[in-house]
Amino acid sequence: KMTGQLSYACDIWSLGSTIIELLTGQPPYFELPMMSACFRIVQDDHPPLPQCSENCKAFLMSCFQKDPQRRLQASVLMKHEWLKGQDDVKQIDNSFEQVGRRVSDGKTQKLNPQGPTTEAKVNSFKSQRSTDDSEHTYDSKKNSFNGIEKKARTWQQNNWMDDTNTNAANEDDGAPAFPDMSFPDVDELDAGGIGIDQAADDNFDMMVGEKNLEQYQENEDDDFDDFGDVELDLNSAGGSDFEEMDTGDQVMELNFEEDDAPKEMDKNSALLRSLQDAFENLNLDNHEETIMASLRKLSTLVTENRGKIGGLVNDLTLGMISIVDMLTSKNDNIIYAVIKFVNDLLHDEGAAQNQRGTKFQQSICTIGIISLIVKYSSPRYPIRIRSHACNFVRHLCYSNEYTRKMFIACGGLPVLIRFLYEDYTNDSSRQLILSSIDCIKNIFEIKSNPKNDFCRLFCKFGLLPRLAKVFFILSQDTKHDDVKGYLDRIVRIFSLFSGGDKLVREKIAEVSVVKYILPVLPKLEFDNLFIFMKTFHRVCGVKSPTPRKLMEDAGIIPVFVQLLDHPRKEIHNQAILCMEMLMDISKSRKEKAIYAGIIPYLLEVIDKKMLLKQVALRILCDLPISVPAVRVELRKHRMVEFYVQTLSDTCWRTDALNALKLWLQAEPSRIGYQLTTSVNIPKIIQVCTSSKVYEKHVALILPTLNSMMRKSEILNRALAASPRFVLGLIGRLDQKIQDDPTMVAIIQSSVEIMNIMCDKNKNLVKFNKKYNAFKAVQTIAESAKAAGKKRLCALAENCLTSINKKLRSQGFS
Repeated sequence: KMTGQLSYACDIWSLGSTIIELLTGQPPYFELPMMSACFRIVQDDHPPLPQCSENCKAFLMSCFQKDPQRRLQASVLMKHEWLKGQDDVKQIDNSFEQVGRRVSDGKTQKLNPQGPTTEAKVNSFKSQRSTDDSEHTYDSKKNSFNGIEKKARTWQQNNWMDDTNTNAANEDDGAPAFPDMSFPDVDELDAGGIGIDQAADDNFDMMVGEKNLEQYQENEDDDFDDFGDVELDLNSAGGSDFEEMDTGDQVMELNFEEDDAPKEMDKNSALLRSLQDAFENLNLDNHEETIMASLRKLSTLVTENRGKIGGLVNDLTLGMISIVDMLTSKNDNIIYAVIKFVNDLLHDEGAAQNQRGTKFQQSICTIGIISLIVKYSSPRYPIRIRSHACNFVRHLCYSNEYTRKMFIACGGLPVLIRFLYEDYTNDSSRQLILSSIDCIKNIFEIKSNPKNDFCRLFCKFGLLPRLAKVFFILSQDTKHDDVKGYLDRIVRIFSLFSGGDKLVREKIAEVSVVKYILPVLPKLEFDNLFIFMKTFHRVCGVKSPTPRKLMEDAGIIPVFVQLLDHPRKEIHNQAILCMEMLMDISKSRKEKAIYAGIIPYLLEVIDKKMLLKQVALRILCDLPISVPAVRVELRKHRMVEFYVQTLSDTCWRTDALNALKLWLQAEPSRIGYQLTTSVNIPKIIQVCTSSKVYEKHVALILPTLNSMMRKSEILNRALAASPRFVLGLIGRLDQKIQDDPTMVAIIQSSVEIMNIMCDKNKNLVKFNKKYNAFKAVQTIAESAKAAGKKRLCALAENCLTSINKKLRSQGFS
């Protein structure tokens, strides 16, 4: 979106962002990281709008126009209705108050980020001591404070593990491995020595009495190599606190009673031996009955020992090599039993709900099972085998990112698309279709890869046309209750594709895709319809004519015009935005939109001053008026009066006048007569002579009016008969010539209009006598010659020659 060139239009966008920050206290996309925010600015139609008045939203939408050429200028925004009112001032004031309160709260938290200060802790300790003084009795014989020593020992027992963990965490910082539990000597606890208050100031260290720890210090000459093997007895007195031993690898937790642990371990050993015996008989050289018996035994073991197979992951992985050999068999019964066993194993609770199960899934993926099982999803195999192969694929896509990536790497995406070509009327085939939709949705949930990569791959394998057809088939299904959920999934998949690059969005616009979506579009519920409209809006926004031409061929314009009558304004607005992009430049799409009846809907938007009024005006001022059939439709809706009324709009007066010029060139007599009525001609004169009209607009209006006066003699005579118009024109000729190009252009256009009025005037003598036109043109010719404006001087001299010639022909010398 960035062109590398800055303009004042960038400041208009920033103005909208600043207003949102004033209203909410936070700028748009404040909660996102920088790169994510930049991505959303490009992808979203506009930043999220806050809760505010309709005028404020209209003002913000004008600021957030994506195309800089269509973004309104500051001078135009200054006259916006929102700036004239006061409906959002109170909300801005409240926002300032909330921001100020958050700032003051933040300062308070910074003043005390660590909680209670040391002084507060000391005061708390003092208050606690005052209530417990009765227990702190001094025993002269034992030379200690009995109460304090008792409390300290109790504290030591209750907090020993916490202090040990704290000091262990600080060993790298040089902190002592154990807390200092010594009490000060009693001689220091006299009235003038260190008391309880001083101890509290030293971070509340509870002293137990000074102990001689030197006897526990390590000797550097000690040799610890003769300890031998030490066994940890779980049944010992100290074993009751043992919960888990972590050696760096994943170890199976044994959460049984102590008496049941040996029995459970024996049971697992027996299970493992049974599995190994069954795996040993899986050999293609054995008879089919032997192989089938082993497979049935394996399935039975998995079924009867739910939740325990995952714990034997390492040994099972070795046994799965035999399964790989079985998958190369040409016997359908063996293939069916093998795939069924693998699915039972993957669905085992112990293998699906913990990290050991995840490791098991990853292990069987790396030994080549995916590619072997996936090939059995082909239509040339029986449906019972295909169904189990589909269940295997579904489990991989539902499991974790690693198995999904392995599935993609083994060529799994074409398999998912192949499932979509099944017969929906058959129940078994229908399940394949629905499973494929679920798997495609889960593929897009992989976070480590850009979604656009998956979109490209799916487009390469032809997903979108088939997915669109399945969407159409599901919309016709009234028998099954799960249809709505899958329709929602497909809509969101299309939305993901619309966020892709140019090539991906062009694939959405293909006729083979759009033709299946359009019949369903008006029947969708609001949520899905809104998502689909935003999807098409993104597709229409591609800077290429190809997607718009493809959607035109698919017949999307009449459907969008029909949606303009939708009761929800969100759908209505999206339809207008899509139509604006579709009708841009293309004459044929404009004609189709007019024939479909878009004009009355756009006029309603303008009359009710809706949010997208400016978009509706732009469409109406750019219609192909040169086409006779289009002019017939325009006359039905009295568009001449509409264009004349639009001359009072600051933003669109030049476009409206240009539309009238094109219509006047096609039908001079009819349109000239309508423009000169008592209702319309004053409005034309007003826009040409008013001092409130910007000079740059006058520089555009006068050349257009000159062309209209040359084409229509009726309009020429009507303007020449208006004293206000003629005096205003002569007033522009009396202005001093400056180096301002805009002013020079206005004077040149005024001279040309004066020339055409005098040339077509049948009573020029009376006209000249009344307005002294000849002298006004002569004055401007002299001023232009003195200022060095050669072109202006030549125009004025030609005008003088023409006026002089006309006066002489009418008998004036």
